[in-house]
Amino acid sequence: MKKKTKKIKKIAKKPIIKKAGKKKTTKKISIKKLPKEKLTLVGVVTHYYDKIRVAIFKVKTPLQVGQKLRFSNTEGTIFEQPIISMQINHESVKKVKKGVVIGMKVKKQVHENNKVYLIK
Repeated sequence: MKKKTKKIKKIAKKPIIKKAGKKKTTKKISIKKLPKEKLTLVGVVTHYYDKIRVAIFKVKTPLQVGQKLRFSNTEGTIFEQPIISMQINHESVKKVKKGVVIGMKVKKQVHENNKVYLIK
């Protein structure tokens, strides 16, 4: 007796059985969920000095040296970096309060209206 639902092909000495009418299925690999980062909007870039790579923005929440920031535009994240130095009127500061306009050295180019988030 012949069955029409099964076809056997021999390739490299290993038989492959194919059943008619069935689609190949792929296994989904479960990926461990990473802990979600809390993002707090710190400010919006108002100016960027490209020769000295400094971004200027008004702070909406208190900041201090060592905290990690994320710079993003409408397309997504540009880059992340820790705060290494901040200046108010050309004077270095370690902490800043809400409402202060600061200058911060950045490692990549940013543009006006890029958003700055604090990563917690």
